[in-house]
Amino acid sequence: MYTHRTYRWATALYFFLAGIVFSSWASRIALLQKQWNFTDKQLGTVLFALPVGLLLSLPFAGKLVHRLGSKLMVVASAILYTLFLTCIAYADGTITIAITLLFFGALGNTINISVNTMAVEVQQYFPKSIIASFHGVWSLAGFVGAAVGYLAIQLQLATQQHFLWVSVFVILLAIVGYKFTAPAVPQVAATEPQQKAPLLAWPTGKLLLMGVICLCCMLCEGTMFDWIGVYFAKVVQAPKQQQVAGFVCFMFCMASGRFISDGLVSKLGVRKILVASGVGISTALALMVIFPVFQIAIIGCVVMGFSVSSVVPLVYGMAGKASEMPPSIALAAVSTVGYFGFLFGPPLIGYIADLGSLRMSFALVATLGLVIVGLSKKAVAS
Repeated sequence: MYTHRTYRWATALYFFLAGIVFSSWASRIALLQKQWNFTDKQLGTVLFALPVGLLLSLPFAGKLVHRLGSKLMVVASAILYTLFLTCIAYADGTITIAITLLFFGALGNTINISVNTMAVEVQQYFPKSIIASFHGVWSLAGFVGAAVGYLAIQLQLATQQHFLWVSVFVILLAIVGYKFTAPAVPQVAATEPQQKAPLLAWPTGKLLLMGVICLCCMLCEGTMFDWIGVYFAKVVQAPKQQQVAGFVCFMFCMASGRFISDGLVSKLGVRKILVASGVGISTALALMVIFPVFQIAIIGCVVMGFSVSSVVPLVYGMAGKASEMPPSIALAAVSTVGYFGFLFGPPLIGYIADLGSLRMSFALVATLGLVIVGLSKKAVAS
């Protein structure tokens, strides 16, 4: 029998593995675009397969986790998720690439639902909130994955080899971690009156404002995940070995911000942090657009990482305390709106870049920081 702390570390492990797989993919997008010989519009089109896969998997992933349990599903989805990462490197032809990315997106959603369900179950063993720390671990893994991607590029390691080694690492740890995960625990909802909730609830009032704040922030995050490497390659014109440096800095600062934001919020309050985050997002992207040189673009990535780190966790916290809906339904409603930005935003960047330029795309995204500032003043009491 393992301790509660062991369960917590095991859950953190799977957050880490999910982050490693995603950031490994993101660190290679710019090089994969060259490998596939895609224009920005073509890249945006195939990237659209990721959100399509996620949306198609929404009802099935939740039901599978409910029926089979998070313990089994988190291991199975971690293994399949990293296997499809390797498949991306070997994919050839637009249709094959799109299909592979569709499954990659679906499995990414499955592991996200599985590991967050496990986090909720483990939370019941602890009197104080620990879920935010799991998301910090995911961001930390994103930095590690980006750093490994940077090193792989420096060593001129082929994408196929890079992704294959990541898969071996993830699969081994996923299997080893299985025995240390928490057993199933009774759900709080099981003792409450059963009521049939809609699959995808839509927020109203302040919850809708929170959802739009999430949408804006997640669109900014998605832009950085999927396009910052391309931006450094095409606009900043950084050498091949330095094209992933911006992504590394962004992920490191986002991870750091998530570990320190709780202390800042207790001193300054949610509203001030959200307003500062919105200003930081606009400032960071404006720096990269106006001064597309390597050193200033790196500063922009640093500011961007810290700026986006707190927004979604804080909004989720507010949504869970809202009185309009039960906490679980409110969180689902807000996150539903938010994910439209995270998933559909990056493909649109490619279309806008094809019509104008990548700098124009980033300039338009910069305005979303100001939207966050305005909505935060309405959604959060002073």
